[in-house]
Amino acid sequence: MGLCLCGDDQTNQEIERNMGIHHKTDQMVKKLLLLGSGESGKSTLFKQLQHIYMPSDNLNDIADIATTRLTIRQTMLENINIVLKNAALLYHRDKETYANLFFDMTSDRKIARAVEVVAGLRDVDTSRNIDVSAPSDKLKEIGESVGICWDLPAVRDCHKLRGKFYNLDDTADYFFDRAEVVFSAGYTPNFEDMLRSRYRSVGISKKTFEIKENVFDIYDAGGQRAERKKWIHHFDGVQAVIFVAALNHYCARLYEDERVNAMHESIKLFGKTCNDKHFENTEMILFLNKNDLFFDRLREGTSLRMCFHTDAGWNGDQWDADKREQNDPKGEYEVVDYAPPEIPTEEDNNFFQYCYQQSLAFIEYQYTKVNANEEKMIYVHVTTATNEENVSKVFWDVQNMVIRNNLRRGGIV
Repeated sequence: MGLCLCGDDQTNQEIERNMGIHHKTDQMVKKLLLLGSGESGKSTLFKQLQHIYMPSDNLNDIADIATTRLTIRQTMLENINIVLKNAALLYHRDKETYANLFFDMTSDRKIARAVEVVAGLRDVDTSRNIDVSAPSDKLKEIGESVGICWDLPAVRDCHKLRGKFYNLDDTADYFFDRAEVVFSAGYTPNFEDMLRSRYRSVGISKKTFEIKENVFDIYDAGGQRAERKKWIHHFDGVQAVIFVAALNHYCARLYEDERVNAMHESIKLFGKTCNDKHFENTEMILFLNKNDLFFDRLREGTSLRMCFHTDAGWNGDQWDADKREQNDPKGEYEVVDYAPPEIPTEEDNNFFQYCYQQSLAFIEYQYTKVNANEEKMIYVHVTTATNEENVSKVFWDVQNMVIRNNLRRGGIV
């Protein structure tokens, strides 16, 4: 005898079947890739996510304390020597233009000694010994010497020229300000120090995060050119790509090739990633990262012309008021540069905010326009990976979007 189901029973079974599919789809591990060019902040974001969603992991699991301390100290010495070297080079190249980069060591023994100390530690092999064999008084002298050099107006002025003439780590000034603390005998890096310490990803790192009963496998892929050939091995089964681009790289040089503007490289790489056949049905999320550093560079008066102009080797839309209408017929942005006044006013602050918004809109437009598929949505978020609250909020939005689209593909919504 056949089994006859009434309408209500059929409906209930259909609901239960859909609930089962919903549960199965919802419990699937979502695979996310963190991609982007070198120095974009992917690894910082990766560490921040660990800190937020894996609080049971102590700092020792996120980074080795001793190794991080040595890295921070070595990097600080490397960076202060880079600034000192370029101050001297630029001054001797054009003493009139760069007169502000000169500092007299002959008349101030304190300055001369400070430069002597840091210059004597510019070699990596030499600086490596400071963590294992240097007595506390020597460490103290090193920290004070870095601080003295950093306080020189010539060094501060040369620091503002980073990206235009030479490369420097984004967080160099953060550690320069903490030089005496970092070189104290009992120094232990805090989480903020770990986030800001230089760490270039090699290969692929993976962490599994369980968030509100949803499981995410997040892969952090090294962004240097030599590392990108490894990416393709992880392209299968990806729910979303989070492409991380550093906003402040409009005025930075590529680590691997200082002849190349770092943002030019990033936009080109995003275009390849976004239009890759492996990601045809993959959600594409763009993190415009290092917003805090971008804000600071604009505040210094550094124009987008350093990146988006034929003088900088850019053949796309020009950051040029005379050419805006032909580049931007829809009026997405206005070309306007900020020049810092001697005495800031409320009116000036309002104008700066406007300049910032227009610059941000222009950069976002340059990234999203490389998407060749008009039906493919690019989800854009402005981020600061060192800011826990910002990352937590943005990733909450991202995970909800990924889950929702995952359910949609499963036919549930």
